[in-house]
Amino acid sequence: MKNTFHAQLAALLVAAIAPFALRAQPGSLDPGFDPGAGFTNGLSNSLVKTLVLQPNGKIIVGGTFTAYDGTPRGHIARLLPDGGIDSAYASGTGFTSTSGVQVRALAYQPDGRTIVAGSFTAYDGTGRNMIARLKANGTLDGSFNPGTGFSPTSATTALALQPDGDVLVAGAFTSFNGITGYDLLRLNANGSLDPAFDSGLGFDYDPLLIRGAPEDLALQPNGWVVAVGPFQWYDGLSPFVGTICRGIARIGPLGDFDATFEHGSDWWNGTDGFNGSTRAVELLPDGRILVAGSFTTYGGVTRNRVALLNDDGTLDGSFDPGAGADGTVHCIALQSDGRILIGGSFTSYAGTPRNRIARLNADGSLDATFDPGSGFDNTVYGLAIQPDGRLIVGGDFTTFNGTPRHGIARLSIAGTTCAPTQLTTTPDPVVSCGATGLLLDGGSVIWANEVPGAVKYQFHFANVPGEPSYSRNIASSTRSLTLKKWATLPLKAGRTYNVTVRASFDGGATYCPFDAACTVHIAYPPGAAPRIAATDDASFQGIRIAPNPVSGSEMSIALDGPVERDRVITLLLHDATGRLVLEHGIVVPANGTQVVQPLDAALSNGPYLTTVLDRDRVHVARMWLLR
Repeated sequence: MKNTFHAQLAALLVAAIAPFALRAQPGSLDPGFDPGAGFTNGLSNSLVKTLVLQPNGKIIVGGTFTAYDGTPRGHIARLLPDGGIDSAYASGTGFTSTSGVQVRALAYQPDGRTIVAGSFTAYDGTGRNMIARLKANGTLDGSFNPGTGFSPTSATTALALQPDGDVLVAGAFTSFNGITGYDLLRLNANGSLDPAFDSGLGFDYDPLLIRGAPEDLALQPNGWVVAVGPFQWYDGLSPFVGTICRGIARIGPLGDFDATFEHGSDWWNGTDGFNGSTRAVELLPDGRILVAGSFTTYGGVTRNRVALLNDDGTLDGSFDPGAGADGTVHCIALQSDGRILIGGSFTSYAGTPRNRIARLNADGSLDATFDPGSGFDNTVYGLAIQPDGRLIVGGDFTTFNGTPRHGIARLSIAGTTCAPTQLTTTPDPVVSCGATGLLLDGGSVIWANEVPGAVKYQFHFANVPGEPSYSRNIASSTRSLTLKKWATLPLKAGRTYNVTVRASFDGGATYCPFDAACTVHIAYPPGAAPRIAATDDASFQGIRIAPNPVSGSEMSIALDGPVERDRVITLLLHDATGRLVLEHGIVVPANGTQVVQPLDAALSNGPYLTTVLDRDRVHVARMWLLR
């Protein structure tokens, strides 16, 4: 009795909290992502500088770390969707250097390979100066050969992958593979230099100092690239010879400077352009340009650390952050609804406490619905939004809102982390819920209602009351599932199943809860159904057909004996030759005594044998059709 009581109590608690489990406060920590001890470098917490999401929900992370949750990782790691280490990612010793190592930028290719930039001289023992490409399994891609790479070995800072596979690389360098080149170069898909792209003397040329390299790049659809960083001029021996561009410039497909883009031109006017360093740039879907950094004005107009520019570089006055961020903004992520997530070293936005992370409305005002509590205890450097509306955050923090999170965390940003789904009840493309006559020949497809952002669905089949016990999960990468006679635990013809569906946003690592069940009935294939000889044997009792003969478009069947209501029974109709002409699963109505079955107008007049299959009982009666 005690165990039964506890089980009942647990069930009540689960039922009580289930509706709330689907909702998460925007800005709250996602406990389903557990990084354990997180990123470390052997002495203390170490920073995550950059991260990218793979389509399968895995996360590639780069930074200064040498371990993740106690597992050695040389400045690059791949995580599973639940935050665990992906041991299949064979990075070996990772990135190394005779001086400090930092992975600064990642560019994920459609074929699964990843281009990596930063300060390093080798990868897993093979020389790679500041640029490398890794295969999908984490090993070095030897087909991308940069030769001696970039020099001096300071750092490559930003990447922009072109649709043709070429890649733009920015950084503090003066040559590539022995060929002179400054600050911004383009490499071919095989890692060689593309000589057609000529940036001249690059940004802030100084023969004695390496400075002014772009911090971030954004590639426009027309092939032009927007560069942001701490630079002051482009392609000149001095600001009086080069082109003034304080903090932002647009560069053409051949390295040419876009003079039509507002860039400032007065060296003596410190407010012409950005008055401080720019760190991040993102393109809005309409072509406008969002810029973040440590600046406080643009063109003399107050814009505290965040500004929105039109496509021509002029300030967009509709976006006004007011007091804005009180510290540097290092990264930006754009939601599909137009809202903007920012991360950095700030502790407030527009006068409201926001420790290192905040969400803005499309007009630059603070979105108060996103509440991170006490936020992060140190700088945020990387943001990436998952399709399901959760946010991956990387940096050099150790806690979020008081909970330990070393270098990486996942937050809710959508307010709901799950959406319920079930078999569709509308013709999209078929009605799945309650479907009958389905076959296991690969021609019958059931469909679930779509969950936006889901990348996998799981269909659960279970027995209905009165049929042999059955339970099995089948996953699909789409919201549809083709029915087949599976080798293991196959569905069986003549039975009815309860089907529930749930969605996953991380490739099946985690799933949302199952929602309401729908029944589907599996029919016998033509010629394979049990054949019952036509007979007038009065010993077959249990059902009565009235009126009999049937003259209309439906037959009414009265059931004798105890038949549980809401149970699914199977109705078979054979003609005088024993051929099966109708099979249908019927839910017994509440009165439990009578069911009505429509009859196909194509059925010819004559005798038929009506059979009802109920558990292990078979009820048979003769029916005449005269109409």
